[in-house]
Amino acid sequence: MAASSSAQPPAEPKPVVFVHNPRSPDGSPNVKPSPVPDTKHEAMMQEFVHAQLMTILQPFVDQLELLSDALNALTAQTTEIEDEVLQHREQVAQNQGRLTALEARATEASTGIQEVHKKVSGLGNTTDVLLADHSQVRAAIAESESQLAGASSQIQKLLGGQDGIIAQLDRLNNGLDHAEQKQLVVDKRLEHLHQFCKDLKGEQATQQESIREAHMKSDRSSEAIRKTNAQASQKQGEDEEKFACLNQHARGFEAKLSHYLGTFREQDNMLKAHEKEFQRVAAEMAKLRSSEELHQHFSELFLQVREFNRRVVKLEDNYSQVSLRNGVDLSVFQDTVAKIHEQAEENSLKIASVDRNQANSTQQVDVLSKTLVHLEEAIQNFDHRATVIDGEVQDLHFWQHGATEKFEEHNSRLQSCKGDFQKCQKELNAKGIELNDLRQDISATQRRLSRIDGNVDIMQKYFTGFGKGLQDTSRCVSSRDTFNTPRTSPQRPHSATVSTGLPSLPVRSDSPTRQRPWSSIERTTRDIDDL
Repeated sequence: MAASSSAQPPAEPKPVVFVHNPRSPDGSPNVKPSPVPDTKHEAMMQEFVHAQLMTILQPFVDQLELLSDALNALTAQTTEIEDEVLQHREQVAQNQGRLTALEARATEASTGIQEVHKKVSGLGNTTDVLLADHSQVRAAIAESESQLAGASSQIQKLLGGQDGIIAQLDRLNNGLDHAEQKQLVVDKRLEHLHQFCKDLKGEQATQQESIREAHMKSDRSSEAIRKTNAQASQKQGEDEEKFACLNQHARGFEAKLSHYLGTFREQDNMLKAHEKEFQRVAAEMAKLRSSEELHQHFSELFLQVREFNRRVVKLEDNYSQVSLRNGVDLSVFQDTVAKIHEQAEENSLKIASVDRNQANSTQQVDVLSKTLVHLEEAIQNFDHRATVIDGEVQDLHFWQHGATEKFEEHNSRLQSCKGDFQKCQKELNAKGIELNDLRQDISATQRRLSRIDGNVDIMQKYFTGFGKGLQDTSRCVSSRDTFNTPRTSPQRPHSATVSTGLPSLPVRSDSPTRQRPWSSIERTTRDIDDL
C-alpha cells in the first residue's frame, strides 16, 4: 500500500509544516517550522526524503505483510477447532480486525508519509532555509531514525509478542484438546453414572418389589399364623371342653362305679348271706330229706303199728277168746299188752311230732321257695344290671379309646401346627434378616447415591467454573480493554504492548499454562468408578 501511494504524482508545493509524531511523547521539539517558502531544492529534497522514508518503512511494510499472512494462517488454523472454540474464532476474527486496524494505521502512516512527501515537495521554495537548517534537518532525521529504530524494535517486540500469542493460542488449543479429552472421559463416566443410576433405580425398584412381596408374604404368614393360632386355641379350647366333659363323665362313671361297687358289695354280701341261707336251706333240706326218710320210716312203723294194733286187736280178740279159753297167762298177756300200748303211744307221739316237723318243714320249704324266687329275680336283675354296667363300661372304654385317639390326633395336629408355626417363625426371621439386609443395601445405595450426587454436584461446579473460565478467557481475548492490560506472566516490555497498541493476552488462573485442577476431578471420577 505504501508503494502504491508512492507511485502517485507529486502534489503542488505547500509550505513545510512539521507536525508532532503521534507515537512520540515529546514530538519534534527541535524542529521549528519556517514560514519562509523556498522552492530551489524542492525536487531534490523530495526525492531524498521519499527514498529515505521508503528504505526505512519498506521492512516494516514487509513485516506487517508477514504478520498479516501469519494471522491469516492462524485464522485458517483456528477454523479447524470444533464448536466449543467458536469464541476463540471470534477472538481471532477480532484480532484480525485489530490487525486490519493496524494495517489501517499503517495506511494512515503511509498517507502521512505521502503528506510529508507532499510537504517535502513543497519545500523547493524553501531550499535555502532547509540548507540553513540542514543541521536541524539532520538532527530531525537522526531523531526520526532513532524513532524508526524504536519502532522497528517495537515491531520486533510485537512480532515476539505475536509469537507468544501464537504459542499461547497453541497452548489454548492443546488445553482445549486436553479439555475435550477430559470432557469425553467425564461424558463417558457420566454415561456410566447414568447407566449405573438407571440400573440402581431398576435394582431399587426390584428390591422394593421384593420387599413388598416379602411384606405381603410376611403379612400372609402372620395372618396364617394368627389363623393357625386361633384354630389351635379353638381346638385346644374344644379339647379342653371335651376333656372337661370326659373328666366329668369319668367322675360320673367313677361315682357310678363307686355306687355300683357298693351295690356289688351289698349284692356280694347278700349273695354270701343267700349262700349261707342256701347252705342252711340245704342243711334243712337234708334234714327234711332225713325227716322224710324218718317219716317214711315212721309211716312204715305206723303201718307196722297199725298192723300191730290190728294184730293187737286181733290178739285181743284172740286173747278174749283165749282168756275165755285160758285164764293162766292173762296177767302176762296184760303186761305185754300194756307195754305194747305204751310203745304205741310213744310211737303216736313221735308220729305227731314228725307230722308237726313235716308241716314246719313244708312251711319252711314254702318260705324258702318264695325266698328263692325273689332271690332268682334279684339275681336276674343283678345279672341284667351287671350286663348293662358291663356294656356301659365297654362303651366308656370305647369312648375313652376314641377320645384318646382324637386327643392323639389333635396332639399330632397341634404338634404339626407348632412345627408349621416354628417354620413360619423361622421364615419370618429369615425374611426379617433379608429385610434388614435389604435395608442395609438400600441405605448403602442411598449413601452411594448421595456420594454420586455430591460428585455430580462437584463435577457440575467444576464444569460451571470451567465454562466460566472459558467465558472469561474468551471475554479477555475478545474484549478491547484487555488488549491494553499487561500480561502477568511472562513480563513483556511496556513499549511493545502499550505504545504500539497491540493486544496482550493475560494469563488467568484457568489458563492452560497453569496447573488445572484435574486431580480433584480425577479423584472424584475414580471414586465414581469405584462405585
